[in-house]
Amino acid sequence: PVDEESMDDTTAKTQIAVGIGTAFAFLVAVGSTYLYLPSVVATTMKFRRGVLPSLRSEDLLHRYRFALDQTTLVLGGMFWGLMISSLVVGILAGGFAYLLMWETTQRFILGVVGNLFGLCVILVVKIFVMQVIRFTHYAAFYRKKPLSANVISICLECYSIGISIWFMMVRAIKIVIISALYLGRTDTPLFASGVGIFGPLEIDNWPTVTRKEILIHEAHRHPYIETLGYLYMMQLRYRDGFANRANSAWRLVFVLALMPWLHKYRDITRPEHFGTSKKNRSEGFASLEMQMQE
Repeated sequence: PVDEESMDDTTAKTQIAVGIGTAFAFLVAVGSTYLYLPSVVATTMKFRRGVLPSLRSEDLLHRYRFALDQTTLVLGGMFWGLMISSLVVGILAGGFAYLLMWETTQRFILGVVGNLFGLCVILVVKIFVMQVIRFTHYAAFYRKKPLSANVISICLECYSIGISIWFMMVRAIKIVIISALYLGRTDTPLFASGVGIFGPLEIDNWPTVTRKEILIHEAHRHPYIETLGYLYMMQLRYRDGFANRANSAWRLVFVLALMPWLHKYRDITRPEHFGTSKKNRSEGFASLEMQMQE
């Protein structure tokens, strides 16, 4: 009877842990799926606005335009990445819940949680105390009271030596959780720019592959490309009756009269438009400013 009760108790704890893990895994799957489309749209707009350099970037020549067949891996990477990410988060959440309920590890887990809670209390108190010290002893990068500020700095360094081990444990936990959450986010770089890149070797190349997919679609469906294709088709349809000299003159009048900023932007980005000499450039910009004021 004792064994049966123990088995029933273990079964109940396992079911609770599995339920908690399943709930967290479901939330991660839904959240990652919900965030994927806005992330792709935001990346596309960054390419269009120049936030992410494209045409004038070295990455476009050496990274984005190379091995475009890798974009066929995006669909499978999205599916299995999301699946594994949800599974890892579910195992972490369910495993923590089971260890918290299991008698053998319950005391240890509660001790760790208690220490972390105590650390949070200490940090809250430290924040209030440090706010007072910052306003009374410091002014930006300078010290109002050098002696007492130096003594406080030495005390804080001694304090950090004893407590930083918990900070490193919390940092390790956060890195593991973030890695599990972003395992399925193939559209978002996990590392900072330049981290994990060793020449042609890129440790996490999935964001680059996703950007290749975006640029392939942009090369065919960008509004400028669609407009240019429309102009070409109109030219083929109407031949000499489309985009003749009169139409071009009206277009120039329209641009200069209603969109002078467009003309100014071209002159700023292409200063050789008015000539190579500094005198010609200054005269050109002066005449442009006069046109805009008129």
